[in-house]
Amino acid sequence: MENAVAIPAGIVIAAVSAWITVQLSLRRFRAEKWWEMKVEAYRRVIEALHDATKYPEAHFDAVVGGYKISDEGKKELRLIARKSSVEILRATETGGLLLSSRALCRLRKYQVERMEVEHSGGDIASQYDLHLGAINACLNDLIDIARRDLKIDG
Repeated sequence: MENAVAIPAGIVIAAVSAWITVQLSLRRFRAEKWWEMKVEAYRRVIEALHDATKYPEAHFDAVVGGYKISDEGKKELRLIARKSSVEILRATETGGLLLSSRALCRLRKYQVERMEVEHSGGDIASQYDLHLGAINACLNDLIDIARRDLKIDG
């Protein structure tokens, strides 16, 4: 009689344990996948900001150094700048799913700073320097934000 009760109870306990284990595993898998997607989103925007430094940096160096950038060099720099600008804009507009609200606010602030630099007037070297400063400040802030959001020790 004891076996008649013990066997079904054991089966129920095993089934419940298996179900709980599967649910916990699925939850962990989903959390890891979301984390990986967030890492990729931050990586893309951080790389885009890094690439965005190339244009103003090269032009600032050329102005200050008194040399000209070749037409081919200018074309390559414009292409890099355009790609990075598109990626930053994409992250700003569609990053709400993966990027933190702090990251999105910082990217929007950078967009405003960039527009202010473009309309600031002044000599060209100052504009390049201000633009480079705005990019680097955003890049540094975004790295810190990403570390906190992704819980990466620094």
